[in-house]
Amino acid sequence: MNSLSVEMRLKAREEIQREVTGLTAEQIHERLVGAGGLESREDQPRPLSAEEWLAAVRRNELRRIWNLTGGTAWDAYSPERDARADRWRQALQDRRKVREVGRWSPIPS
Repeated sequence: MNSLSVEMRLKAREEIQREVTGLTAEQIHERLVGAGGLESREDQPRPLSAEEWLAAVRRNELRRIWNLTGGTAWDAYSPERDARADRWRQALQDRRKVREVGRWSPIPS
């Protein structure tokens, strides 16, 4: 079971987002590499301590932001662009669901 509360993980993600606001994809990538984010963790046991969980949250959030900014023409990361990208991804998923079922329904079938 995860040793960090949802609130702690959310707070950590928000801190990372503030930290990288205004950084380029290359600068974010440097932080991701520095956090060990490109190493394979498949053979390692799941983190157990709160510090290890926070490190994993940091790596995952940096990877998510880097992937988001690296595939765009953004000059720098900003939470506002991130939120717009989330809304765009959700709208795209909604359109895919409509195509799959032939109609839109707010209740999953």
